[in-house]
Amino acid sequence: NSPIGACPECRGFGRVIRVDYRLAIPNRKISIDDGAIKAWQGAVYGESLKDLQKSCRQKKIPTNIPFEDMPEEHQAYVIEGDPNYGKPGYKWPKAWYGLKGFFNWLENNTYKMHVRVFLSRFRTYNRCPVCEGTRLQPESLCWKWRGKQLPDLYEIPVQDLLPLVRDHFKPTGDHR
Repeated sequence: NSPIGACPECRGFGRVIRVDYRLAIPNRKISIDDGAIKAWQGAVYGESLKDLQKSCRQKKIPTNIPFEDMPEEHQAYVIEGDPNYGKPGYKWPKAWYGLKGFFNWLENNTYKMHVRVFLSRFRTYNRCPVCEGTRLQPESLCWKWRGKQLPDLYEIPVQDLLPLVRDHFKPTGDHR
């Protein structure tokens, strides 16, 4: 049980905490104008909703239709932002930062308590995309015993694993 073999992404927990956009846009049956983006309701971050509406007007993207009825590329624009955003000369208001950019900006301000509380409303634990929940580095997954990797062995109940281990380590002769 050493941190040396732990997945660097999840630090051996098998899960990572990430923003869940299903929580940020919980009701895709309503339009952006009617409040589809829950994260931007209220006075604190409502300015981002205005930024989105302004950007959508410039791109001729309707914000008065249900979010789920928007073409996929428009939904992606709302969430991902302008692909050029962040490149030299492409900051807001020249390029839309997207819902993702908004949350990334918040992640850089987690030293503030109210930001951490706000983010907690839109985060969920997900299986680690790097180790796929195994909690180990790829090198650690190279080891196999009887065709099973460590995560496979972890899933075997102790009462079933113990006989396998005992059988494997039975003495084969006199070892004085």
